[in-house]
Amino acid sequence: MQRNSLLIFFLNILAISITFAQNPVIALQEFSSGYSSPIDIRNCGDNRLFIVQQNGYIYIADSSGIKLTTPFLDIHTKISQSSERGLLGLAFHPSYFDNGYFFVYYTRLTDGHLRISRFSADSLNEDLADPNSELILMEIPHPSFNNHNGGCLQFGPDGYLYIGTGDGGSAGDPNENSQNTLKYLGKMLRIDVDNGSPYAVPEDNPYADDPDNYYPEIWAFGLRNPWRYSFDRITGDLWIADVGQNTWEEIDFMPLSGGGGQNYGWDCYEGTHNYEPANCPPNTILTYPVYEYQHSSGSNGDCSVTGGYVYRGAQYENLFGKYLFVDYCSGKFRATTQNTDGTFTSGLVGDEVIVQDEFSFSSIGEDYLGELYVTDVTHGKIYKLTDTACLPTAHILVNGMLPYPDSTGCTGSLLQAISGTGLTYQWHWNGTDIAGATANNYTANEAGMYTLHVTNSSGCQHISKPVSIGVPTIPEISGNDSIYCSNQSADILIGTPTGGVFSGNGINGSTFDPVVAGIGSHLITYTYENEYGCVESTAVTVDVVVCTDIATNTLDNNLLLYPVPSTGIIQLSGLEPVEALREISIFTLSGMLLKKVNYSSFQSDPLILNTQPIADGMYLLRITAGSSVFYKKMIIKK
Repeated sequence: MQRNSLLIFFLNILAISITFAQNPVIALQEFSSGYSSPIDIRNCGDNRLFIVQQNGYIYIADSSGIKLTTPFLDIHTKISQSSERGLLGLAFHPSYFDNGYFFVYYTRLTDGHLRISRFSADSLNEDLADPNSELILMEIPHPSFNNHNGGCLQFGPDGYLYIGTGDGGSAGDPNENSQNTLKYLGKMLRIDVDNGSPYAVPEDNPYADDPDNYYPEIWAFGLRNPWRYSFDRITGDLWIADVGQNTWEEIDFMPLSGGGGQNYGWDCYEGTHNYEPANCPPNTILTYPVYEYQHSSGSNGDCSVTGGYVYRGAQYENLFGKYLFVDYCSGKFRATTQNTDGTFTSGLVGDEVIVQDEFSFSSIGEDYLGELYVTDVTHGKIYKLTDTACLPTAHILVNGMLPYPDSTGCTGSLLQAISGTGLTYQWHWNGTDIAGATANNYTANEAGMYTLHVTNSSGCQHISKPVSIGVPTIPEISGNDSIYCSNQSADILIGTPTGGVFSGNGINGSTFDPVVAGIGSHLITYTYENEYGCVESTAVTVDVVVCTDIATNTLDNNLLLYPVPSTGIIQLSGLEPVEALREISIFTLSGMLLKKVNYSSFQSDPLILNTQPIADGMYLLRITAGSSVFYKKMIIKK
């Protein structure tokens, strides 16, 4: 395909995408019913949904939405339930199908203190848990106030368990817990449940090395009541919905690369607005929300934010990439999207179809395919979130990640569709169908533009934006010998194209030092990343040996020897003055003399030297010119 044709093809794809794309209109589809105060929805990696009831029960809804009669877990005798207390959260271990571990967050019966525990699934029945398998991980003292208990648990992409705690309750954080880094309340905690007894603190927690001033489990602080937070299943970014006090609800954001340590400002600030700013840290070191909305009088019934998820499902293109959340009182859904320039765009979605006071949305959950559901705590029902537009998701993941913000990849990249049920796929290369490429993934082995055509069970179609696949540049290494004497000086290596990185024993920048590398075989690698972001490496093996009985400190790298390796007849150039040449001898590396040629008259430059019948291998030339003696390594390979 010619460049102009490819450009037209590219623009046509964009036009198709823009023509199909619409603003989402959220609709609710009843999925399951018969629950008492459902406040959380989780999946364990299969097509079941686990519904957490505040009264201490967890039930399973099968793939058809049918509620199983017997609860998965019953711990109602362990919990204190009143107001915001109860069984509040659930998280399945990333290796749940191997170890059967899941984790719950509840307020304990005796005093309402917070408890995070691990349970195990029944080894004989996947729809049951073992209620006697409880291992208590943490117990966090909580004031007598029965609100602001937090309650969310999530495993991050790093495999660690994140625990969101409230500030301890009442109003205005009267005990100043949230800014107190020697309190667990008002925090995001991060622990390693696979090590320690009963857990370990990850070494890269931001305050792990300062236990006198911070509890080491703290990952972030300055939160009021983080009622539901979640990780983007593709980017790994963390989104936190923090319930406001008198006026402002907020959405906080922590990128995957954030590294923890954020102070989100409560109770110095409510959202971006002063609350109790006295004796607070400078606002320049606080992390402000990426979105806030007002819930004071006259604000259309809003009262409390319920956090959600970034939609990464396969059914609704218009929702893809949007962080969806809802207000508990008004039932209004909102969306926040991070733009490619790092800014955020927010607003209402689906307001027309959500009737105020008809529902009380306490939680949003995600199934194993990324489709979203919401709990109606008032009516005991679970609804699936849908978009009224018939438009399946058409996005290409490159090696498991969105090519964001640059739509590029490399030959050999695994291209993946956003998988879902009832969908068919067709991959295109430079605008042409790839024969037989109808799976939900494709390995791109040729450079060019790749697109994906997705059709859903209703016959609605969508074409993805193109991904440009480039060809990796194969780098080369020169400037090195294959065999070095152990006391030889360092060589400057040359990598082409320039701009890559050398690595290996004895490497310092672009030099190889055999003294540092030591005796033995060593792999020198040169890695280069081209303009497509394609990374390719090449490597050479060099040997460092002991050269005995030879004064190798006089090796002269200014003498040019070619061809390299020698084919038996070699040329030697760079002798100055050439008329002073007296002798050239060939030695083994151990110092055995193999051949000597004497000279008594003027020689031309380059000098022709016959190495026959010496066998293939590594040797040393000794050149005597005037009163000077030089050595040069030589490889013979006929």
